[in-house]
Amino acid sequence: MAPVTSRRAKTGAAAVFAIALAVRLAVFGAAQPWQPAVEREVVLASDGLGYHALALALLERGEFSLERGGPPEALRTPGYPLALAAVYGIAGPRPWVAIALQLVLQCVTCCWLYRTVLRSGGIGGGLIAGGLLALDPAFVIHGCGLWSETLFVALVVGALGLLAATPASRALAPAAILVGLATLVRPAGLFVAPGLLAFAALRFRGRPKKLLAAGCLALACFAAPLVPWMARNLAVHGRAALSSAGPFNLLFLTVARMERGPGDPSGERARDRLRAESALGDTASRPFELADRWARTAWSHAASEPIAFARALAEGSAGGLANLGTTEWSRALRLAPGSLEDGAVSGWLRRARRYAELKGPTAQLLAAGAAAHLVLLYLGAGAALRPALAARDPRPAWAALCLGVGFLASLCIAGNARLRLPLAACLALLAGIRPRCRGRL
Repeated sequence: MAPVTSRRAKTGAAAVFAIALAVRLAVFGAAQPWQPAVEREVVLASDGLGYHALALALLERGEFSLERGGPPEALRTPGYPLALAAVYGIAGPRPWVAIALQLVLQCVTCCWLYRTVLRSGGIGGGLIAGGLLALDPAFVIHGCGLWSETLFVALVVGALGLLAATPASRALAPAAILVGLATLVRPAGLFVAPGLLAFAALRFRGRPKKLLAAGCLALACFAAPLVPWMARNLAVHGRAALSSAGPFNLLFLTVARMERGPGDPSGERARDRLRAESALGDTASRPFELADRWARTAWSHAASEPIAFARALAEGSAGGLANLGTTEWSRALRLAPGSLEDGAVSGWLRRARRYAELKGPTAQLLAAGAAAHLVLLYLGAGAALRPALAARDPRPAWAALCLGVGFLASLCIAGNARLRLPLAACLALLAGIRPRCRGRL
């Protein structure tokens, strides 16, 4: 394969960047996040409003709290609010500027993925991988709001690139640091750490001393960005934990899904009922004590209705594997809350029909494109996986496989649908690999 600095390789990177940029410019122009109505109704809603408030608190008061003088935040980790505060400090509190920079970062991320595949997949494989991520509908939509997924995916793809492009002895430490930083952006990054250890085990199999040293180094580098934050939680909240998001998601996503009724398609009433049930009128508890209550309430509902709980967890996991988060899609496309959720429409075909009714013929083209993209990801990854592992340079495949297993495990354990984005990056990497087995393409 020609060196990655060749003219053809640079032309390929420019092509990936141009494709990603063209798609995002079109979506950015259509979304118009600089309009006050769009900012108020779409951008600064739900998670976006929370991140915005935390960024302003950090910038103006030096506090990590949603309210002036309020309790320090424990649900969200500080990675994304810090990045947002840095943007606001330079450009002012303009969310649309942060969104524009996120979309540029997505273009750069697609180029990083392209260069990662160059190690074993060639320029054609790099174009496939970078192009698939550049055209990923969910990735584009998450870049158009104040959501942390863009930064999270960029850090994960950077770790993939390091694992793929350099010897494992030099790559594990910086890759682990990047994954630690990604975990500081989204706690779901914790599920990636076992993937790093699995990668080390595969690279150093048969050499126990090197494996032990590499594993310890990877864990230390992974923990380094997290220790100051966990020490802060220990000092302020009495627990050296990363976040209270796990019990929150379990109760207010999974259990709320199983508890909602026909008149509550978005699950908002179910969430209010669960919040009242778990808080028990006590607002003075520390955040992690409240999280313990959330967990106990969630598991009590799971024990009383195990089949319904399993079904709700499966729905969340299936949504992740299908690269679909109906809440974010509904908000981004300005649909009524819950209009695409299971409580309002049952079955995938009926949901697609309902979506077409809400948005017209254009929706059918968008849905068909999203489905085709998803099929290409899974078929390409499946076709490339086996020969890629036997290729002369299998590092990109091993990196994608090990990290992808961590994401899949998190889907099964936590039903965290938002991990579909870094999982899509891993699958795109695998789909773009064109292995050279025994000297042949």
